[in-house]
Order: sequence, then C-alpha cells, then structure tokens
Amino acid sequence: MYTSIDLFLAELLSVLTAFVMNQLLANKNKNGWLFYVLSSVTLIYVLIFKDSWMSVTNQTMMVVLGIKNFVLFHTPEHKWHRQFDRLAIVVFFGSLFFLRGFDGKSLSELVLWMAILGKTIFLGKNNIKGWHFQILQQLLSIIFGWYRGIYIYIIKSIIFTFQGIYGLWKWRKMEE
Repeated sequence: MYTSIDLFLAELLSVLTAFVMNQLLANKNKNGWLFYVLSSVTLIYVLIFKDSWMSVTNQTMMVVLGIKNFVLFHTPEHKWHRQFDRLAIVVFFGSLFFLRGFDGKSLSELVLWMAILGKTIFLGKNNIKGWHFQILQQLLSIIFGWYRGIYIYIIKSIIFTFQGIYGLWKWRKMEE
C-alpha cells in the first residue's frame, strides 16, 4: 500500500496522463508524447520509493524516448531515431542483467519491457505495429496483475487495452 499521499497522487497522475497520451496518439497528435514523458516521470517518482531500480532505469530511458518521439514527430526516420532506439535496448538489457539479475521472475519482466519498448519505438516512428505492442503490453499487465493480486492495476490495464484497440482501429482508418 502507499506510505504517503504523494505516492498515491503521483501514481494517479501517471495513470491519468497515460490515458490522455493514448487518446492523443490515437489521433496522431504530437502532444501525446509530452503526456508520455509526464507519465513516465511521475512513475519514476513512485518507483524510487519502491526501490525498483531496474524499473527506474528503464522508465528514465522511456522519458528519453518520449522526448525523442516528440521532437522527431512526423519526420522521416533517420539515424537519430535508430541511435536512441538502440540505446534504449542496451539500457533495458543492461538494467535487467546488472540491476535485477536474471531469474524466473525477470522472464516476465523481460517480456513486458520488450512490449513497452516495442510500443514506444514503433509509435515513435508512426508505425501501426506500436498499437499491437500496446495491446500486448496491456494484456500481459492484466495477467501479471491478476497473478500479483493488484486488481485496480488490472482495471487500468483493461481500459488501456481498449485504448490500444481504439488506436489501432483509428490508425487503420487513417491509412485507408
């Protein structure tokens, strides 16, 4: 449970800004990435107090990717896209192996973080595959939430799954 009201408010802000981010990105609105950054920053604050240093490291990299995606929004892919994306993958695997260690629990985290990275990288390139990764991320979050008994987290993940389906539908419609 929460040790203080500020952690509860930070997590609530993280969820609300992620909700807005999904809506904006479904409409290909660049400002969705600003909400992504805000969501990640508030989540970092919560994770610091939970001593989840692997997740803090990875969320920090998500802030960098969110800023990159905002700045390079609707620009053709070039070397900066690829360099930041590669850096994110290196940071992710480094944090997994050096900060967490690899065991049975980290396998589920590995799969979840791969979905998060895929979502962020592909949506940042305006590639519809990003919505597939968003849906996968949320379905995995539902399963992990159920397994861990965190039911409010499951409700959030169900809502975000529907947002992912909406974003996928909306982008397909825009491609027609």
